[in-house]
Amino acid sequence: MKETPQVKRREITSWCLYDFANSAFTTLVVTFIFSQFYTRVIAEDVIHGTVMWSRAVMISAVIVALSMPVAGAIADFSRRKKLFLFIATLVTIVFTVLLFFMGPGMAFEAAVIFIIANVAYEAGQALYNAFLPEISTPKNSGRISGYGWALGYVGGLAALAIALSMVQGSWLPDAAYFSVRATNLLVAIWFTLFSVPLFLFLRERGTSRPPDDGLYVREGVRRVLDTFRHFPLGIANQIGDDVGVEQIATGHGSEAHFIERRKIVVDLGEWDFERRERGQES
Repeated sequence: MKETPQVKRREITSWCLYDFANSAFTTLVVTFIFSQFYTRVIAEDVIHGTVMWSRAVMISAVIVALSMPVAGAIADFSRRKKLFLFIATLVTIVFTVLLFFMGPGMAFEAAVIFIIANVAYEAGQALYNAFLPEISTPKNSGRISGYGWALGYVGGLAALAIALSMVQGSWLPDAAYFSVRATNLLVAIWFTLFSVPLFLFLRERGTSRPPDDGLYVREGVRRVLDTFRHFPLGIANQIGDDVGVEQIATGHGSEAHFIERRKIVVDLGEWDFERRERGQES
């Protein structure tokens, strides 16, 4: 992992490590554990739970698509991406902790909390990606991005392995689905711990511009209009991808894709949650 001019190795490493940190959220909350817990336990039934979960994902995607151009313009022109990233990370972590307190019959509350957490996560992801041009050159940007992606993949799998041991093991209590809900605390701790290096070592670069004549607002509006101009290829595809993946993760999507992912979800959802439901009734 070579340094780029005027960029220290620890900056590149800490940037990559952030992907390792935030992958726990998408893996455990969005895809595998909490999505299953929501549709099978929190919601009144699987069908209504799947519909509500898909709508929550879609709503968060729309909010991000409409708000990030303005927020991104402010972050870019004020040279405060790191501050905005810190706020987005903090909001994601706090609202992920709140998901720990969600239980049966709290479908609406859990959906609202998830939407806030997911919007903050997606905003943070966009700000995180915006640092790549600052710590790389056209020659090595693909390699550095690949390092981050690889660490993210490893982080997601490592977090999933620990979460599965929590859910399927016997070292945490089953009462009130504690072992399942505790995976949200794992995500919060994981995200906090491994994101710290970025905020310690990554340096903000670029030149801030004064907000004369409503510069931030004008640039944000321009980006929003540009987003709408490419709506069919932009927002619609993003929403379709998000909802499609969630349908697969909850067992109501295409059988032809993500076979291994769906197998893990089915093993976790149909076996483990049903086992705990029987335990709650006895």
